[in-house]
Amino acid sequence: MCLAPIDICIEDIHHVSAQCIKKDAICDAEGESVEVSMTATTHDRAAEGHAKKDADQPPPVKNTRVIAVDFDDVLAQSCVALLEAHNKHFGTDLELDDFESYYPHRNRGWGSVKETNEKLHWFHKELNVLQWAKPVMSAREALSKLKAIGHPLHIVTARSEAERPFVIQWLERHDLLDLWDDMHFIGAFQFVADVRESHAKIDSPQQGGGATDINPTTMEQKLKDAFLKSADKNLKVAILQRINAALLIDDHVLNVDKAAEAGVGCLLFGDNYRWNKRRWGMQTPEDAMHFEERKLAGLPLPALDLELLPGVERAADWGAVVDWVIRWDREAKPTDMEVLD
Repeated sequence: MCLAPIDICIEDIHHVSAQCIKKDAICDAEGESVEVSMTATTHDRAAEGHAKKDADQPPPVKNTRVIAVDFDDVLAQSCVALLEAHNKHFGTDLELDDFESYYPHRNRGWGSVKETNEKLHWFHKELNVLQWAKPVMSAREALSKLKAIGHPLHIVTARSEAERPFVIQWLERHDLLDLWDDMHFIGAFQFVADVRESHAKIDSPQQGGGATDINPTTMEQKLKDAFLKSADKNLKVAILQRINAALLIDDHVLNVDKAAEAGVGCLLFGDNYRWNKRRWGMQTPEDAMHFEERKLAGLPLPALDLELLPGVERAADWGAVVDWVIRWDREAKPTDMEVLD
């Protein structure tokens, strides 16, 4: 996927899709509409063609297999929006390839764990940076196809329930709201908010805000401890099991790992996301270090030669997702799908 420059204006990143309209008339070379008469033979051939086309079309079906879809960077280009906000407000030159890890504090330019989470809090709560994000390319077209062939579609996101109105607002703005059977907000990073709210008052990080009632070093360590204790707990699996999901589409390696281990088929989304080219959890104190700490300690990043677990395949983009699901449906058991009258 070709990415737009990070420093483009927000107005420039929104695109309007043109809808193709079929017309009964034929236009001449100068664009004028001309009447076309069809002979009986032509009518007969056209009717035969339509009949053959209808016969080739499979009957409409209702799939019983639920598809669960992640939100950030599968539907919305959230990381690009974050980078735009960071470059604009902090004078950086970050690009998408700088996101080597799913956890922003591990990446170049974000600062300590404490500083990173103050920035993220400000971006989300004050700037509402999600509304800067444009949809992932071809998402609407692809999801419409999945919906048309009968699959129930559920959003399963790490965002918290408090963010539901912002997600709905974004979906509505981009004509994606009508596609979903349900949405689930698991609050995977609530532990960060709990630590922050228990120990500090957060103001704008540009204005020297942040933790005002606790030593910054202590706050940094508390956040690191919280990440090591909670970050790898995968709450999505419980939701996937509850909704009986047969497939998860997600850009986060650890999410698809846990889902696959629980017996859910998975597509690891995105071939231009460096954060899902390596398996890198939160297991050791070194894993919780921020970018500069790792650099000073000479710690290399985990290898990029990621081996996918059984039950996981990679989907480069939404076109690849649709192709995969069509093949998947062809191999479905009769009990998985019901032909509609």
